[in-house]
Amino acid sequence: MTGSPEIKIIRQNLFWLLLVILLVSFAYTVSSSRDTGSYSGDLDHVKVMVAKEMDPDLYTSDYFFNSKSPYRDLHKYYIPFYLWIVKSLWNLTGSFESGLVLLVPFLVALYLFGMVLLLTRLTKQVWLSMGLALASNPYRGTMGLDFWGVASSYFIAALTIFCAFAPFLFI
Repeated sequence: MTGSPEIKIIRQNLFWLLLVILLVSFAYTVSSSRDTGSYSGDLDHVKVMVAKEMDPDLYTSDYFFNSKSPYRDLHKYYIPFYLWIVKSLWNLTGSFESGLVLLVPFLVALYLFGMVLLLTRLTKQVWLSMGLALASNPYRGTMGLDFWGVASSYFIAALTIFCAFAPFLFI
């Protein structure tokens, strides 16, 4: 793969590609940190689950989370690695929202870089690949009421993390 034509094309344009990826990542990060929109319903649930993990005495009167409920530990099985990431970032930043914003530049840059590699392999044209990668980056609804894309902290679910790594599955 080192001597493949697509790698040579990418190496020739690496500075400009990285510059575009960093600028787009920065723009999405700034947008996420300034936007005060509402989170997806899934993130509202994740916030409650992680808050309960961080403080076991929280929600003692709640049917789902109280100590006598048969469902009290069910939330721990909602994609444990994802919950660990969110909890770690919340502890690091002191805020659920700020923790998610920290994920944005990493996930956007990873997704764009992976898509450029994948699409350059298919098209042999690096700037067409970059354009297609940028076009595929924002969130889009898909079948089954799900979404595709890596763009903002307001939809960073476990699926978003998978989307960032997805192009590397096909390279």
